[in-house]
Amino acid sequence: MQLPKFLLLVFSVCITAQKPTGNAFTNFCSTSDISAMNVRNCTCSPRTTGCILKQCSACGRDSFKKIKDCNKGCRDDERVCQNCQIWFHDLCQRLKRTTGAITSGEIKKNGDAIWLVIETAEGQDNLITSTRQIPGILELVNSTNRNLGDEGFVFAQQQYDPASQALALNSWRARAQEQVHIHVCNLNKTMRHILSTEARPMFGQLTRIRQDPDLWCMARLNGASVRTFATTLFKFLDSNHPGVCDKLVGAGIMRDARGDTWACASTNSKGMIGKFCAEPRGNNSEE
Repeated sequence: MQLPKFLLLVFSVCITAQKPTGNAFTNFCSTSDISAMNVRNCTCSPRTTGCILKQCSACGRDSFKKIKDCNKGCRDDERVCQNCQIWFHDLCQRLKRTTGAITSGEIKKNGDAIWLVIETAEGQDNLITSTRQIPGILELVNSTNRNLGDEGFVFAQQQYDPASQALALNSWRARAQEQVHIHVCNLNKTMRHILSTEARPMFGQLTRIRQDPDLWCMARLNGASVRTFATTLFKFLDSNHPGVCDKLVGAGIMRDARGDTWACASTNSKGMIGKFCAEPRGNNSEE
């Protein structure tokens, strides 16, 4: 007996609907896999621009991000979100290529958290991030992560050319990725001139500079490395300076024309990239 055509069509649709899609059962690397540097037997997420724009409130200067939660960093349910690609794609892929990696320590399953360089395409900034899940600057300087933060800034200073580059960590508001990352960018020559003509502030605490009220800085003579920058940033934020909103605070390091190393916090809405980096291009265009 032949079934009516419409019944055959319904039957066919039902069978098709039960078939798994090509990646329905893909074992994608989770946040815990990446944090543990245990990505050998899982698949890194492909690049994606998913998730709808979410309004994130920041001191009256809201920003919009493709993320599900503005405050919690990259969780497993945000694997497809555009603002978590540095974690689920870039960092994950870099951990899979254990040879040739530029790291602060060994890529080792269940090992201690490390910092590593994510090398990008020509015309984009290299990024320095950590295997510990840390959304951004505010979490980086807290009591849990502060020592790792100090180590990260020391490592970053080993990865840039101070004659032509600067380091920039954007604010909560300005960052475009919800995993802490330091940009290695072409330096802003105008800003270098400003720092080169400023009186050197005391080292150990951040002081507002005369020529740019959005910058609070300290300086070390003769190109010396800044070794406790995350700790200093915590003290700055903990001081609750009038008019300083924590979600607008970014951080950066630059060497001036005199050869002195400046470590600064920014308090403007566009973040430290807008201060320390040359004209934004590529992945430098965080707003």
